[in-house]
Amino acid sequence: MQIRDVLILSLATSYAMQASGADTSAAAVRAEFQSAYAEVTLTERRADSEALRSYVLYPYLQQQRIQHALVVNNGDLSTIDQDTEAFLKTHGVEPVARELRRVWYASLAKREEWQRYLANYREVDDLALRCHALTARIALQRFEGLASMVSQLWSSAADSLPACESPFTWLKTQSAWVPGLIERRARLALSAGNAAFARQMIALLPKDMTPLLENWAALIEQPRGAIDAAIANPNKVIEAVALLDGWTRLARDNADAAMQRYSALVRARELDESAASRYALEIALPLSWSRRPEALTYFAKVRADDLDDRGAEWYARAAIWNSDWKLTTRIIGSMSDTLRQQTRWRYWLARATALQGDETSAKTQYAALLNDDNYYAALAAARLEKPYAPDQRSIDVNEAQLLSIAAELPFKRARELQLTDLYDLRESAYDEWRFGYNKLGAEARVQAVVLASRWAWHDQAILISAEQRLFNDYRLLYPRAFDDEVNAAAKVTGLSSSIIYATLRQESIFRVDAVSSAGAKGLMQLIPETARITARRWQLAWPGDLFNPRVNIPLGAAHLRDISNRFNNKIPLALAGYNAGPNAVLRWLPAAPKETDIWIENIPFNETRTYVQRVLWHSIVFGWLATNTGQDATSWLTTVSARQN
Repeated sequence: MQIRDVLILSLATSYAMQASGADTSAAAVRAEFQSAYAEVTLTERRADSEALRSYVLYPYLQQQRIQHALVVNNGDLSTIDQDTEAFLKTHGVEPVARELRRVWYASLAKREEWQRYLANYREVDDLALRCHALTARIALQRFEGLASMVSQLWSSAADSLPACESPFTWLKTQSAWVPGLIERRARLALSAGNAAFARQMIALLPKDMTPLLENWAALIEQPRGAIDAAIANPNKVIEAVALLDGWTRLARDNADAAMQRYSALVRARELDESAASRYALEIALPLSWSRRPEALTYFAKVRADDLDDRGAEWYARAAIWNSDWKLTTRIIGSMSDTLRQQTRWRYWLARATALQGDETSAKTQYAALLNDDNYYAALAAARLEKPYAPDQRSIDVNEAQLLSIAAELPFKRARELQLTDLYDLRESAYDEWRFGYNKLGAEARVQAVVLASRWAWHDQAILISAEQRLFNDYRLLYPRAFDDEVNAAAKVTGLSSSIIYATLRQESIFRVDAVSSAGAKGLMQLIPETARITARRWQLAWPGDLFNPRVNIPLGAAHLRDISNRFNNKIPLALAGYNAGPNAVLRWLPAAPKETDIWIENIPFNETRTYVQRVLWHSIVFGWLATNTGQDATSWLTTVSARQN
């Protein structure tokens, strides 16, 4: 061996030993942090080592200790206040300070420590804490500009809040307290549909100011009865905004009742064609959501100026559902330039062209969509009987910039929070990442996508790439992070691994600990009761831990298969059922068979329609990544069977 080779080997060994030592040291201090964090509530704690005090996450331990002391009033509060002041002064707007700031403000307000409250107050997006700041100014007699501040807050609050009663009570003693101020708040509540709170405000007004507001409240509370009263009493003064609000509520609650009253309302209120147009639109929309043929009749009464993008889309969907392809072509042609150029409406224009007999032009239009990389592009390829391969465009990686980003404090904290994996601090990892990310320039933000991916923080990579409209690095943004679990689930259920991965990506974007507002958990977003029933039906293990991929993925795949079996193994219907529930899909089944793309386009829930389309597209990408060959989407061109009466 040459001397040079020996030196290189020696250096490499030295670097490896250093790295190994650093990893061991990092693991040790991380473990000490985890233990200390778990002991925050204990009366006696072990002394912190020098390594822990130097640890990048040590401020989180300090914050938790101070916050615990504030909550339980453990010790001399003046000393705790001083510790809090010092901590907030050091960490300012950093994520580690946010929750402590809120807790401390609430503690100071409860103790009426108004001098300290104002001295340390920084504007926050918490209405109660903002009201406490106003109460502090009143207590300290700092009245300059106060009436204006309280008036502005009063006018913008659509509901009551106990913390705000003190400044609002003070306002009532000031010259700024005038009927117009009360009226503004009542109108704000009515605009938000809060008739009960609006009536509390109306009761404070002079009698001559209440009739219009009371009429609006009645239209919110009992739209059918109030609309009938408006028809029966044409001279009753009702503001246009209130009448339209009540009509919209009636139409969405009972479209048949609205249709029965449309002509009578137009006559009684003497609505000209221009005024009646908005009323026609507000009944056409719910009719189109229910796929009722009458939707076309009412859309035809809507003036072009009143047909915004949402209205135009649902008008087109109604025409598509009713197979009026000439009308579909006309509606798409009248859309705004931005809307008309979307792949969605270019696809449907091609479909309408084909169904009016011009196959040659339709094929040209389909071919023009093939580079768009989405559900509609894959549909266009299927119409042309071609496989579809996504257009992979890799992000150019700047290794030096990656190292620079990773060395910045917010990212160091985010990484450690991720590795520490304490449940209470998982959201803090996201806060730190966002705090650092928001400071990056455009080029660095692109590299941050790569960094998140390398850290196996796949949901973060997907989210920030979407913000930057970087969709085409499929090898990076469609990781096969759970191959063993997905392949095992595919084998058990008979579903393709591509559709399981696609569902998983759309449900949780690979976040193992994802929890929805409805309580759905884990990668496949399962409700615990659904998981329990599915486990019993499929004789699968059910230890109750839906954050475990080995548990969650097989159960989610089995649940999807159960729904698929209910709908003759039609994957688009199964996906809709997975998102909105099988009963919703049963309601949406057509009276007569419909082509699947028409059925999907007319799913009334925007979320579910988008969900189905995205999962189908994701399945194309995952299939292509697994095989490196174009994917066949012709299975999407089937029909949806009619519902059984």
